[in-house]
Amino acid sequence: MSKPIEVVIADDNENLCNELEEYYEARSDIKIVGKAGDGKTALNLVEICKPDLLLLDIIMPILDGISVLYQLKEINSELKTIVITAFGQEHIVSRVADLGAAYYLIKPFEFSVLTKRIKDVFAAENEAICYRPKFDVDSLVRQLLDTFGI
Repeated sequence: MSKPIEVVIADDNENLCNELEEYYEARSDIKIVGKAGDGKTALNLVEICKPDLLLLDIIMPILDGISVLYQLKEINSELKTIVITAFGQEHIVSRVADLGAAYYLIKPFEFSVLTKRIKDVFAAENEAICYRPKFDVDSLVRQLLDTFGI
């Protein structure tokens, strides 16, 4: 069995955090390693827990989700982020995508859909890493020499 995807949840809705933690407790592929009710605590947990993924709400106290994404981008974090929020305006979706969010999920949502999106984020990463274009070096060199008339 492979290592579970480790997740930190950053959402000021304590009920949602607890429900997600309970849902993933029964699974072996995704593990909640931390919960934060505000953006500042979320950044601290990310630093301490070093999760594979951050589930991030936009509207939170102290630091909102967009501020968290800005700070993650400033430190050049490779952390995958899925934004989960009830705030679904198009310019916000565009902004969080520009800041590196891998996916944007509108509340309320089914936990099974979230699970699929989490797996999709990591499957896409693995496909990209595994993709290697195949080419024949000799043919490429001949083609380049031909191009230059040599």
